[in-house]
Amino acid sequence: MKNTNIKDEELDNNQEENNDVIFEELNAEGEVMSEKEKAKYNKSALEEKYKEKIEKLEKERDEYLGGWQRALSDYKNLSKNTQEEKKIWGDMAVKSFIEDLFPMLDTYDAARSNVKVWESVDTNWRMGIEYIFDIFKNKLSERGIEKFGNVGDEYDANLYEAVENIEVPQASEGGVNPDDQNKNHKVAQVIASGYKYNGKLLRAAKVKVWVKV
Repeated sequence: MKNTNIKDEELDNNQEENNDVIFEELNAEGEVMSEKEKAKYNKSALEEKYKEKIEKLEKERDEYLGGWQRALSDYKNLSKNTQEEKKIWGDMAVKSFIEDLFPMLDTYDAARSNVKVWESVDTNWRMGIEYIFDIFKNKLSERGIEKFGNVGDEYDANLYEAVENIEVPQASEGGVNPDDQNKNHKVAQVIASGYKYNGKLLRAAKVKVWVKV
């Protein structure tokens, strides 16, 4: 009975030793790894672990970077659109403001067109009005407002509105007057000046035009 117990204990010890061997780290040949092999294995496992983590972080970085770049692009587009809209609204405001001033500007031009009457009024009053309007027109010019339309200008249907055609005088018996012959399709009289804003037409000039028939 006693001997049987001893054998049983030996079996248990052998079983534990076998278990230790089974759960030891084995190499590719199925042999227990040496310390050097274990260190190499652990290093490889650690590199693989960090490689996966780095790849994950790089993927997240690319996603964040892509999102940031899209957000920046959207912001730039929004900023550009906002600036364009501000310019459009600004141009519309200037256009509306100048159109409201047309009657006043036309009245001043009409008063000055009658030179004899204009120069017959009190000199100080006349010079004061001219000084005020000169300052006013200079300020308009600084804001991109350009006045155009003068007698003798070449008629351009894109810029002028012909309200009347005036026949160029025929050659007299004494010969052809060169000045008259050069009048064809030129402005004979300005009824209302034209205006541009930054090179764009605000109002066509209303004119009478010389026409040779």
